[in-house]
Amino acid sequence: MTTAVDFYVAETDEAGRVVALWCKSAQSRIARPIRRYDLKLSDLDTKECFGAAREKLADWLAQA
Repeated sequence: MTTAVDFYVAETDEAGRVVALWCKSAQSRIARPIRRYDLKLSDLDTKECFGAAREKLADWLAQA
């Protein structure tokens, strides 16, 4: 990614599955959606994640 991400926010469906992931950087006023192929599982290790468990995020990334 080109900008430093401060944290990630997962959007989930009624069953708790991750359907989208948003990222927020200090430079931006709002969070933006992130594409699966722009993210590696190791990126989630260094930043806070909200909205879903890390395992659910890993499942979402594996679908890419």
